[in-house]
Amino acid sequence: MYIFDSLSRKKKIVNNFNKVNIYVCGVTAYDICHIGHARLFIIFDILIRYLNFMDFKVKYVRNITDIDDKIINISTKKKINFYNFVNKIINEIDIDLDKLKLIKPNYEPKVTNYISSIIEDINKLIKNGKAYINKNKDILFNIKKFNNYGILSKNNKKIFFDFTIWKNSNINNKFNINDFNWISPWGIGRPGWHIECSTISRVFFNNTINIHGGGIDLIFPHHENELAQSLSINENFKINIWMHVGSVKISGKKMSKSNGNFIYLRNLFKFFNYDVIKYYLSNKNYRNPIDFSFKNLLKSKKIINNIHKNFMEFNIYNSENIKNIFFKNEFINNMDNNLNINNVYTLLNYMIKESNKYKNVKSIISKNILNDIFFIMKIIGLINNNNFFLKNNKNINNKNIYNVIENLIKKRNIARKNKNWNISDNIRNYLNNLGIILEDKNNKTIWYFN
Repeated sequence: MYIFDSLSRKKKIVNNFNKVNIYVCGVTAYDICHIGHARLFIIFDILIRYLNFMDFKVKYVRNITDIDDKIINISTKKKINFYNFVNKIINEIDIDLDKLKLIKPNYEPKVTNYISSIIEDINKLIKNGKAYINKNKDILFNIKKFNNYGILSKNNKKIFFDFTIWKNSNINNKFNINDFNWISPWGIGRPGWHIECSTISRVFFNNTINIHGGGIDLIFPHHENELAQSLSINENFKINIWMHVGSVKISGKKMSKSNGNFIYLRNLFKFFNYDVIKYYLSNKNYRNPIDFSFKNLLKSKKIINNIHKNFMEFNIYNSENIKNIFFKNEFINNMDNNLNINNVYTLLNYMIKESNKYKNVKSIISKNILNDIFFIMKIIGLINNNNFFLKNNKNINNKNIYNVIENLIKKRNIARKNKNWNISDNIRNYLNNLGIILEDKNNKTIWYFN
C-alpha cells in the first residue's frame, strides 16, 4: 500500500512488514467536535479498517490536548474548574465520535499525564543546545540550531521565529497556578503545544512512526516544529510518512466561528445517519479540501438509501462470504493507491447500476454484486452491523426489532388484502414516524431507513 508523503512529496510504501504504527494529532479539549475533526478521523478510520482487513497489525495512537491557553481562558471566563471543564468536553467529544462508529485508538493519551516525560525532553533540548531560557524564563526552541527547519512546509518565504516549548508561570500570573501548572527544574509552568506530540510519540513508538497524520493546516507550524523537536531529541527518530487530510470549507472560506460558518458534528446527526456523513466526508481525495454543502450531503443520503433499498430487497444481510469478493481486485487496487476512497465509491455506484441491469433477468447476479457492495462497505466502516440503517428510537427498541417490523408489515399486507385501508395506513404511518419507508412493488413490500 502506498500513501502520499507530505515531506518527500511522493507516494511511499506504508510498510514492508505486517506492523504499522500510526500517530494522529487529536482534538484540543476546549470545544466539541466540528465536521473538520469528523473528516480527519473518518479518513484514518477507513485507513485502519482497511489495514486490518489486509492483516496488518496496527498500533493506533491519537493524543488529546488537555492543556492549552484556549482551555484555560474559556474555563476561567466561565468560572468552571479547569479539570471539570476539560473532562466534560472530552466526554462530549467521545459521544459524538461514538456516533460515527469509529474504531477507537489503541491508546488515547492525555498530555497532562506525560508532563514528566515532556520535562525530560525539554531538559535534553537545553543540554544539547537546541533550546534556551529567555528573559521571561520561558523555554524556546532555537530553530537556527536545526539545519533543516522548514523542510516539511517547503515555504521559504515564511519568516520563522523560535517557538515556546515551556511557558513560565509565576505568582502574578492571571491564572490560578495550582490548577494547570507544574513544577519543573526551571520553575512553575506548563508545556507549549508542539512539544507534547514529540514526547508522546517518542513514549509510544520509541524510534519509528510509520504514518503520522493530521489536518493539512497542521503542516505549519505544528508538524514543522514537532519534526524539528523530535529529531533534536533523538536523531535516529523516523517518521516514514506524513499524511495530511484536507480541510472542510464552507462557501469557499475556512470554517471558523469568527467567519460565522462553523458546523458542529452533532448538528448533522439531527438530520443524517452516521453512514451518510461518513460517505459524504470521505467521498473526495482525502488530501483535497471539501466545500461543505447540505445539497451534496442530501445527494449522499440518496445514494446510501438506494443501496439500503437494494440490500433489503435481496436480503443481503446474512451472508458471510467475504473471501470471494468479485470486485476485490478493483477495490484493493484503489485502496492501495493512496487510499483512493472516492474511486471506491465510484466503483460502488457502478456496481449498483450493474446489479440493477440483472434484477429482472438473473437475480442471483444482482445478489452476488450486492453482496460485494455489502462487504466493501463493511470493510471500510459504512456498515457497522446488519441493522445499520435503523434509528435508535424509544418507540421501537425491542432487541428483535427486525422481526417486529416484519410482523407489522405482514399485518399491513393482510389488512390490504382484506381492504382494511384504515389499518394499513395506520401501520405505514407508524413506521414512517420511526424513519422507516415502505415500498410496495411486484407483490412484495420492502422497507429501509429514511
